[in-house]
Amino acid sequence: MNRRGSHYLFCLLGAVCLAFLTLTGCSNHDDNDDDFPQEFIILASAINNGTISPAGEVAVKKNEDMAFHITPNDGHHIADVRVDSVSMGAVAAYTFDHVDSNCTIEAVFAIDTYTIDATAGANGSIMPNGVTPVNYGALQVFAISPNDGYHIVDVRVDGVSVGAVAAYTFDQVNSNHTIEAVFAIDTYTIDATAGANGSIVPNGVATVNHGGQQVFAITPNSGFRVADVQVDGISVGPVTSYTFSNVSQDHTIEASFELAQEIPGNGIDDDADGNIDEETIDLDGLNTADLQDLIDHAAADSVFELTADNPFIVDQTLVITTDNITLFAPPGSVSLIGSGTPPDLVNLIRIEASDVTLDGLEVANGSGDLIKQDSPRSDISLRNMVVRDSTGDECIQLKKCTDCLMEDIWVYNCAQDGLNFYDGVNVAIKNAVVGCDPAEDWCEYGSNSINANVWLDSNNGITVDNLTIFSSSYGGSGTGGYGFLLSNNSGPATVSNLNIHDNDVKLGGYLLGIVGHASEDHISLDNVTVEENVGIALDLREDTVTNSTISFSNATFENNHGGLIDVLNYDPTDCIMTNSSGKENNGQTLFPPDPITDGGGNNFEP
Repeated sequence: MNRRGSHYLFCLLGAVCLAFLTLTGCSNHDDNDDDFPQEFIILASAINNGTISPAGEVAVKKNEDMAFHITPNDGHHIADVRVDSVSMGAVAAYTFDHVDSNCTIEAVFAIDTYTIDATAGANGSIMPNGVTPVNYGALQVFAISPNDGYHIVDVRVDGVSVGAVAAYTFDQVNSNHTIEAVFAIDTYTIDATAGANGSIVPNGVATVNHGGQQVFAITPNSGFRVADVQVDGISVGPVTSYTFSNVSQDHTIEASFELAQEIPGNGIDDDADGNIDEETIDLDGLNTADLQDLIDHAAADSVFELTADNPFIVDQTLVITTDNITLFAPPGSVSLIGSGTPPDLVNLIRIEASDVTLDGLEVANGSGDLIKQDSPRSDISLRNMVVRDSTGDECIQLKKCTDCLMEDIWVYNCAQDGLNFYDGVNVAIKNAVVGCDPAEDWCEYGSNSINANVWLDSNNGITVDNLTIFSSSYGGSGTGGYGFLLSNNSGPATVSNLNIHDNDVKLGGYLLGIVGHASEDHISLDNVTVEENVGIALDLREDTVTNSTISFSNATFENNHGGLIDVLNYDPTDCIMTNSSGKENNGQTLFPPDPITDGGGNNFEP
């Protein structure tokens, strides 16, 4: 409402204008009075984030109407419209009717706000939780966290899954939303397996909740016992029940079983450690797997006496992996015979431990090394044994063996070497016989000219005492081999009581060979007999080490139909022969001009 002078008051109420002269002090006037305004100003303004139209100073003729339109910007709304500072509410339009005074109109706007309602199921949380207001175009991040032992199953936004996410961001918010997190308990698997001859219950994959427990029962079949239970690959012993408690990860459990071998009254626990240290094993009725199982689960320091009324057929290689173990039998009472004709097995016994003793056994019928050890070990003893009938390789080979012994050994019918020590330290052969079965006149030993009946190669420290090599045809069709060969050894070597007789090592073969000695240490041969053989009696060659010496004493070389000696690259001052003799060795004599020093007391004839 506008005042003209102090005497006139006009009020615009709809289309009626009343003059209250007495009450207002306004005076009458003539509408055509030149002193009364004929045009008025309406000042229209909008405060931020919206518009009013028309805007600014709007001229309106007296008694005319004027309409204004109020429009908010995107993401905003009309908060209020004030006419002459009086609120008209959040109207989108306003009309001045019959304008007869100057006026003002002001539009006020505010940003739109929305709500995001966040909820979390049991066993987890969402932050922020509850109803969160968010301005138009803003973003809001929510963090989802499961409780310990639980995991996020799903997050749903406006009822639609967005997966098992740990955080979710609403970006450029322009409407109301909901977000809901769902959780579940963690579960783990326990994979249970049982070997042959027993069971585990439950078997297979069991599912266990976080913090839960699972009990397994292990039961052997009749005649068997639990050998071991391994949990996550670690032994927990031969238990019959195992409980996983407070489970918080995946696990495995595996049970193995073994024959419940009856001990016929002589189990002895010498060291009172709860393990049977001496045990009799009756092989009759067992198979190779049973015997292997007993060996695998032997305590350290175990002594097993083997008994059998019948030959024991070996159909898989017996592997000895327990240190300090003895397998023995009264000599001649137990035979371990490889299966098959021709033989099925390359190795009948493989030694993969130290402090191992085999005593009194017969081992026969294989296509390779019947007894083999080829990784660094120590203190292996083979005693009172008969080893025979290898169709493809050595009867006995011990490699990289320290302080190892073959004693009271009889070896025959071996396709290549009878006895072989390779790359060992302080090795010994005592009271050994290498030759044919006495029931046969001759036996064919093979065709590899490099190998020998007894071969000691690349060892450091050798002792040979009382070794006999007889009645073998070695070397095959026209090629040569050795009866006894020392090659590439270092350290001292002592050979005494060596008897090589009635052998045929073919043309170009040797009965006794010393080749490539690799140290300054002494080789001593005492009481050596080489007689009645086909082949060259003595081979010396490749003497490449200064000051190494070889001495023969009390040696006899007679009736060797191939000659007495053959040498190559050998210094005669390195070999001395004393108190020795020789004759009828294909016309050869030793002194002179042969390259050996005469130490005296010798008698050599053509």
